[in-house]
Amino acid sequence: ILDQLQADKAEALAAGRIPMVTDDELIKLTQTIDTLKTKLESAKALIPSTEKIANFDEIKKIHPRLTESEKGNIGLVKTDFIEKFMEFDRTAKGYAVPGYSAETIAKIAEDLKSGKGLTDPLILDYWVDEAGNLLLNLTEGNHRLAAAIAAGVDSIPVKVLRGYQSQIEKGKIVGKSPILPDKSGYIPGNLNPQSILPDEFLGKISALDSATIPTDDVIFAAKESVTAAKRRLAEAKEAKAYSVKQVAERSRNAKITARAREIASRDAAKKTAAQKNLSQVLADKASTLDEKLNAWESAVRERTGVADSFERNGLDYQKIAEFLTGGYGTIAVDRLVDITDWKAIWRKSGGRIDSDTARALASATNKEEVVDILAPYIKKGDIMEGALRPGILERTGARISDRTQ
Repeated sequence: ILDQLQADKAEALAAGRIPMVTDDELIKLTQTIDTLKTKLESAKALIPSTEKIANFDEIKKIHPRLTESEKGNIGLVKTDFIEKFMEFDRTAKGYAVPGYSAETIAKIAEDLKSGKGLTDPLILDYWVDEAGNLLLNLTEGNHRLAAAIAAGVDSIPVKVLRGYQSQIEKGKIVGKSPILPDKSGYIPGNLNPQSILPDEFLGKISALDSATIPTDDVIFAAKESVTAAKRRLAEAKEAKAYSVKQVAERSRNAKITARAREIASRDAAKKTAAQKNLSQVLADKASTLDEKLNAWESAVRERTGVADSFERNGLDYQKIAEFLTGGYGTIAVDRLVDITDWKAIWRKSGGRIDSDTARALASATNKEEVVDILAPYIKKGDIMEGALRPGILERTGARISDRTQ
């Protein structure tokens, strides 16, 4: 809306028209929008994310038997990610320990479901090769991983240890390592998974439990800001629609005024021509009596028509335009365009227009032609003798709009 209003203003100025929206209004609307954007960003900041990376205290609520000594190195990692680096599948034939694996996995799965959690984190060994790639392998916790999968647990506590260089071939490449060896080839021995794994592989917990929910007054203030912005945008839309309507009305007034002046000029020319012809005929000794009478009648007819329309005490073209484009005048013009029966037009006018004018109105195919026919009857907002009055028929008191329905 703001962009459109600015474009309309520029277009109006380029065309030499007065803009319908002022600079102050545009500035105020811009400020309102900027304020709303700021408040919306503030509101977004108040709305907590649904998930967050868990710290040790939050992990311990899920796995209360973890020891505090491991606090700095334990993090939650997604179960399906760890599964890719399983060293041994303890549920598979050849890797399951008879009389132990199945029972152990079932017991751990039950603890996970009951809320007891794990007693120890899984151990994930890591290496960094010469190309800077991160390699991982699960060296401790294959039974616990199988139990987590069986229990449907989506993330489990893990800590990361530096693997023996002689066992690097056991590692599987994850991607580029965020931690690289120093000049001596050293890499840290103990890491929290958050230090080396991308966030997408880390386990998340709901953030709503620890989130600060906006208070009622903050929410109310945000709603008020949105409501105020909507109201201002509605006002801007209304102003734009009114501006378009005003421009169209001015254009129509100007067009009709120009047409009225054109008619006045043409009729004045016809009067002058008739007078000149009469003078020539009277001065011509060879002209017959009939020729002189015809020239006299023509001059009288032209002069009478002009006198009744444009020359009696002057003509106010603006009032003609205002009458024909506003109020009942607009309705009358609009209805007359659709009426093709001249007798109906004559009857609806109460006999106040002659048959020639009624026929001309019946033949008119658009508003401009109707205006051409009606304009000579109007002077200073009043209808001349023998024609329509602006909005009211003199004799009957009925509105033009009612008479042309």
